[in-house]
Amino acid sequence: MTNNQKPSSILFFDPNVADYQTLVNSVELGTKVVILDANSNGIENITEILGNYSDLDSLEILSRGNSASLQLGNTNLDDSNIKNYKNQLQQWGKALSSNGNIFLYGCNRTLAKIFRGMIRNSVLAG
Repeated sequence: MTNNQKPSSILFFDPNVADYQTLVNSVELGTKVVILDANSNGIENITEILGNYSDLDSLEILSRGNSASLQLGNTNLDDSNIKNYKNQLQQWGKALSSNGNIFLYGCNRTLAKIFRGMIRNSVLAG
């Protein structure tokens, strides 16, 4: 991707993921890679960056987590605080095209399923 090309996807890596540098090297052409700051609120970082984009095909996040939380920078997103980030999470959706998707990749296989339900039920529904 050249500097003038608009990315079709943005992939956010949490730097706490083991060996994330190797994974960065295998990212598809057309995908912008962003490494989150381990010492900052990753939710706010993602929201700020996505404010510069629209019509993305996908937003992808590779992070550490477990069955109950997702680590983004120095912030853990879980059922107890997800409503506090309602506005930020809704902004993420505004960066996507009408058919755009959010993909969560983590150490725990159930992570994406749990957060998809949490976001749908607790945040986006109102």
